[in-house]
Amino acid sequence: MKHFLRLGSIPARFSVMAVGFIVLVSTTAGIIGVQLSLNFSEAQFHENFKVVSIYLAKNAELGLLLGDETMLQNLADNMLALKDVFQVAIRGSEGNLLVSATRSTGHQDVVTIETPVSLSDSEHVGLFMWDDPQNNFLGSVEVVYSMDGLKFLQKRMITYFFILFPGFVALFSLGFFFMSQSVVLPLRKLLSLAQAVSRGRMDIRADTRGTGSGLVEIRTLADGFNDMLDALETEKQKAGEAYEEAARQKTLAEVGKFSMMVAHEVKNPLAVIKGSLELLKKNNLNSGAKQELIKYIEDDIQRINKIVEEFLVFARPKKPDFSDVEMNRFVVRTLDKFWFMEKQIQIQADVDTGRAVAKCDPAMMERVLLNLLNNAMSFAVQRVSVATSMVQKSRWRFVISDDGPGIQSEKINDIFAPFYTTRSRGTGLGLAIVKDILQTHKAGITAGNNDTGGAWFAIEMECRSYGRDTGGG
Repeated sequence: MKHFLRLGSIPARFSVMAVGFIVLVSTTAGIIGVQLSLNFSEAQFHENFKVVSIYLAKNAELGLLLGDETMLQNLADNMLALKDVFQVAIRGSEGNLLVSATRSTGHQDVVTIETPVSLSDSEHVGLFMWDDPQNNFLGSVEVVYSMDGLKFLQKRMITYFFILFPGFVALFSLGFFFMSQSVVLPLRKLLSLAQAVSRGRMDIRADTRGTGSGLVEIRTLADGFNDMLDALETEKQKAGEAYEEAARQKTLAEVGKFSMMVAHEVKNPLAVIKGSLELLKKNNLNSGAKQELIKYIEDDIQRINKIVEEFLVFARPKKPDFSDVEMNRFVVRTLDKFWFMEKQIQIQADVDTGRAVAKCDPAMMERVLLNLLNNAMSFAVQRVSVATSMVQKSRWRFVISDDGPGIQSEKINDIFAPFYTTRSRGTGLGLAIVKDILQTHKAGITAGNNDTGGAWFAIEMECRSYGRDTGGG
């Protein structure tokens, strides 16, 4: 019902139009009908008394011929028996009053009708031996009647009209309401089904045989809707099967690709280990050479171990455990740990003193920062710079740069690809892991070269800024 009463809804608009149309047509038809009825009743009322007056004139003809005033008086008295007649007069041929009858009433709107009395039969002329047969005028009759009865009838007609008119409008409006509901309610059910389908429900269908299915056209529309859902479900199953097959093929292709990459990366240290072992088998090696070969073997075993570990991290990342972390303090704590590891490279830090709280996994984010710091340290000559800032109200930015050789412009798009490295003993998975972790945090990373030389990396992520830090946690 509340949907029906909305002014912007189709039922409400059509109802207003329908009620307006019904009122307009009914009012116009009613006014015309009442006016015609009033005019007809008034004309018929006067015509009736004309007939009465003519009847009186016919009956008074013989009394005037005979000069019988008693007969004429009886005729006049009898006419007063009529409801609306209150005065009758009969006059002679010279206009003299012969008889009259009056009924005392308070009528105000009256009408007087006068009808001449003349001989209507030639036999009467011969019977009474008129000297001048052409002069057959005998006199006249006057009938005075009241309009009160007519006015009362007309008032009742108008009263009935104003009583029946609202009922007529209400009846048709109610009928239109139920008729519109029989169309709108099934359509609203179909709309609800469509909204449910848009939210992922594919197991529902429209009722096409129940009492709520509406008109034949609505049932046809519901059948079409169900057919569409059946077709969509079939296509969805086919698309799902095709997607699963494509995903499986893609997974196999990725596994093959990474397997080849791992095999390629492990091949070189295995070759060094094999060569070193071959040399160790010789008996003419001194102890210094043996210790050097053993060191090579240990280094390459560690390299293989690192490759496997980073590959496992990249191929099967853990699910992040998000918590609120104040990022500027987090960067400071990470740098504190790192300063104990490197002494020959100077670290310049410009960390914002504001509080920027982000949802992140501290362990994973620490791995990101340490990977970027290690990467910068490995290429830096003298200095590594770290800076943080809020670039927008809700965007925190971390930038790290070095004074090394920089990144070749044609290689910038490749540095985040797995196993891409420019270092002889690098695994090529560090930056790929960084990018993967940041993606799980809905953060982005970009890279470029400084105008003065060296490379820079920038991280941007959503943060809630709380102004300047006052030294609290």
